[in-house]
Amino acid sequence: MFRSPSALVVGLVLLAACGDDGSMENAGTSTGTSTSGVGSSGSTAGASGSTAESGESTAAASESTADVTGSSTGPGGVSYSQDVRPVFASRGCIVCHHDNSAIDIDIADPFGPPNGLVGSVNTWAEAYPEGGTPMLNVQPGDPEASFLMNKIGDPDALDPATAGGHMPLNLAPLTADELADLRAWIDAGAADDATFEQNIRPIFGDETTLGGASGKCTWCHHSFPGGQRPNLTDPFDPNTGAVGVASVFDPDLQVIEPGNADASVLVTKVEANEVGAFGGPMPPQYEALNADEIELVRTWVAEGAQDN
Repeated sequence: MFRSPSALVVGLVLLAACGDDGSMENAGTSTGTSTSGVGSSGSTAGASGSTAESGESTAAASESTADVTGSSTGPGGVSYSQDVRPVFASRGCIVCHHDNSAIDIDIADPFGPPNGLVGSVNTWAEAYPEGGTPMLNVQPGDPEASFLMNKIGDPDALDPATAGGHMPLNLAPLTADELADLRAWIDAGAADDATFEQNIRPIFGDETTLGGASGKCTWCHHSFPGGQRPNLTDPFDPNTGAVGVASVFDPDLQVIEPGNADASVLVTKVEANEVGAFGGPMPPQYEALNADEIELVRTWVAEGAQDN
C-alpha cells in the first residue's frame, strides 16, 4: 500500500497470502524508485505482483472480512486484531508491507518503529509537498490527517504524481508477448541463460527494483522472510525455486517442467481466467475496500489506532 521515493529499493509482493498452502498476493507499482507512504506509486499497468503457483488471491488470508462491523475489544468498539487486520490481510497488504519490504512501510507490524504504519512519516508528503497529502501515514485519533485514508478512499481524489496509486493496486496479467516468451523459454529447456535474463527475468522481477521494472511475480515470490513459494528471484533453486520443483498442488507435476510448457503449473496459473484445480489465476486481483471497510478503518484511526 505504501512506498517511498526516498526508500532504498531492496526487494520484496503485493498484499495477502500465497504459499505452500496455495494462496497468494500482490503488491504495488512504482517507477523504479520507491516512495514510502501508503501505497506504491503511479500506474497499475505492469504492476508487480505474484504470478506463480499459488492459490486464489481472495483466499490469501485466513482471516475473513465478511463481518467488518462485528466483534471488537477496543474501548470505542473497533479492534485492530479482530476487525482491521483481517481487512488488511484480505487485500494483500501485509505480504507486501512487511519489515523486510523495499516499500519501507510495515503493515504486518503496524505498531513497530520506525516504519510501522501507525505514526510513520509519509515520504510522499516529504518528496512532493505540493501534493498536500498528510505528513503521517496514520495519525492516531485523526483520520483526516492520515495518509492511509487517502490511499484507500476515493481514487479520483488521489493524484498519482504526488501520492502514488490507489490501494490495493491490481496487477496487469501477462501480455500475449510475455506469455509467448515464457512458453518458448520453457519449451526450450528453461535454462539459466541469456534468454532467461533478457526475456523472463523482467517478467518474474528481482529483489532490487520496484515498480514496472520489477516484474509481476517477485513482490510475493521472493527470498525474504515471509516470501511465498516458489521463490522466483531464483527459480533455479532445486528446493525453493520453480524449475524442476514439484508443485504443491500435485507432486506429480512441476512448477516449471523444462521442455514442456503445457505441463508446467506456472503456465497454467498465468494463463487461467478463473479459479481451477491449481487455485486462482496469477497475478491476483483485489477489490477496493468497500464503504463499510473504509469506515471501519476510519473508526479505528479515530479511536486512536490502538493495538487491541
